[in-house]
Amino acid sequence: MKNVIATVTAIGVFAACEFLLGFISGKAYGRSQAYGEITKDLNTVLKNIGKEESKEPEKGA
Repeated sequence: MKNVIATVTAIGVFAACEFLLGFISGKAYGRSQAYGEITKDLNTVLKNIGKEESKEPEKGA
């Protein structure tokens, strides 16, 4: 369940960042470049989530 929440949150943050970057920068900042930057950030976030998950043993019910 924790993984699902983390993934949904990461996707939501990704979408919000993409929208804001696109809105603020308009056409001056290439969309593909912005997408590349966001994707890099998202990958970093997902890796960090993975590291946090592995550090913390899951408490089974």
